[in-house]
Amino acid sequence: MLGRPEELKQLFIVDKLDPKKLYSDKRVTEEHKKMNNRSINKNPSVWDTNNPAAIKISSLNCARLRPHLQDIRADHTLRKSDILHLQETWLEEGEDLSQFHLRPSYYYSSRYEARHIIVGKGKGITTFYNKKFQHTQDLVSQHYQMTKFESKEAVSINIYRSALGSTSEILEKITQLEVPGKSTIVTGDFNTCARKERTGLLVRSMLERGYTLHTKDPTHTQGGHIDHAYTKDAKAQLHRYTPYYSDHDSLCLTVEQVK
Repeated sequence: MLGRPEELKQLFIVDKLDPKKLYSDKRVTEEHKKMNNRSINKNPSVWDTNNPAAIKISSLNCARLRPHLQDIRADHTLRKSDILHLQETWLEEGEDLSQFHLRPSYYYSSRYEARHIIVGKGKGITTFYNKKFQHTQDLVSQHYQMTKFESKEAVSINIYRSALGSTSEILEKITQLEVPGKSTIVTGDFNTCARKERTGLLVRSMLERGYTLHTKDPTHTQGGHIDHAYTKDAKAQLHRYTPYYSDHDSLCLTVEQVK
């Protein structure tokens, strides 16, 4: 019965309570230890581990930015990012962009700048990035959008490809955006299933160019492997995260070592 109150002030003990009468079943104690030993707190992922030397890059099709802005602001997982790419933002020309920000708060100390590619309904990319990165280039068409950011050691390229986007053209643009001597991280929603199209032009070409494909599981509620994460000349680990407010998984890459 003592476990029923939700707050200590809701608990009233009449007369005296003999502490000797309080005990727990040994099996419960053992199970409690097992649960603690396998808990996330004691077994954090690389993404959840604080490593100032690592670069953390996340990518998510947010399924419209405006209605999910508060969710993203409160998202403890995504706010660990040094750079956060959001696709399918649906932002329109003329909108007040000053409202789309991730400011520091009591819980989150990171200071982010914002960069928007505005293409309208069903398209667009917004990127929030901290001082480790700087924006260098955007490539925009009605069928695909690409944005490029650079740190001292790495290039982060994010892509939103509509169903009619030219794969060969995107591959050509990726090559143009690479920087010799820097690691390259390519993420985004390609609207191409990496499992079904494993031997298709996109995945096959990326692998032939020396990229590693990190996404091995479905990233969409309908089962498609359409959100991709590639790295080249980098040691990275992927944390696949499922936010409640999108029908896509977020791809969170910890780049621990660049070459």
